[in-house]
Amino acid sequence: MHPLLHLVANQPQQLADHAQAYAELAALQVARLSADWKRRVLLVGRHAAADPVMGLGVGGAGATAASSGGAASADAVVSRPSGRSPKNA
Repeated sequence: MHPLLHLVANQPQQLADHAQAYAELAALQVARLSADWKRRVLLVGRHAAADPVMGLGVGGAGATAASSGGAASADAVVSRPSGRSPKNA
């Protein structure tokens, strides 16, 4: 007789316990996977909402800097390879 059939015939409760343990393990893994996906969706949604706001902030700061100083502000932002300041250039 095949060992599995022998187990089913002689110890059905042990086989049922084993099957129940696998079902519990599968349920735990599905719950963990579901929680991971929910977390990823929330994080992606949070970033998608924050990106336009950050873009407006950076763009606004650039527009403010450009309108307040003109070419003098641009010279102050550009790094000089020789390390000289704009006054000594």
